[in-house]
Amino acid sequence: MMQQFWMQSYLPRWALRGERGLYGGIRVYRNYTGTWRSWWKNGKVKYVGEYINGVKVGTHMEWSHFGSWNESKFDSGTLLFEENWNMKIYNGSSRTYYNKLGKFQKKDIFKNNKLIETETETIVDGCKIKLVHSANNGLIISKEYFNKRGGHKKREYFDKNGYLKQKDYFDSNSNFQKREHFKNNKLFKTVLPTTSP
Repeated sequence: MMQQFWMQSYLPRWALRGERGLYGGIRVYRNYTGTWRSWWKNGKVKYVGEYINGVKVGTHMEWSHFGSWNESKFDSGTLLFEENWNMKIYNGSSRTYYNKLGKFQKKDIFKNNKLIETETETIVDGCKIKLVHSANNGLIISKEYFNKRGGHKKREYFDKNGYLKQKDYFDSNSNFQKREHFKNNKLFKTVLPTTSP
């Protein structure tokens, strides 16, 4: 604590992590092995994480001033999993999983401490497709197709029974082109950019 808050102005710049006022932290030493801890000025724990030769491993926890926290799990520096908590209750946003190479695997989305949907991604012909599944019945809620530059190509939305209800189309620059509305999988209305989506 002494180094963290009252000695920082006497430490060399390379030893500090980010802006002192923003993070108030000392940089983890290059080849550090062990548990690294930092604290808030009031003495409460701010961060705890394991390192081997300066590389993050295992569970890392970060706490905010008001009690919410983020938990991340690492394998040899690769992020595998992260989630947010608030007052010992899962914080309603998301829990994200990564594979051993650090690539996105899936994201669980919560509301009122209950899983409501899961996002996954796949690559087809070099283009990413993002799928959102309902936690209630496993059906697809939406599909987003991206071009090779990462911009939108097409979006599809489905109703609670799995029927197509809307398609949005975009040009090669990801500008909106048209929206089609469906009922029982049948097209009944098309909206063009001049008629505002």
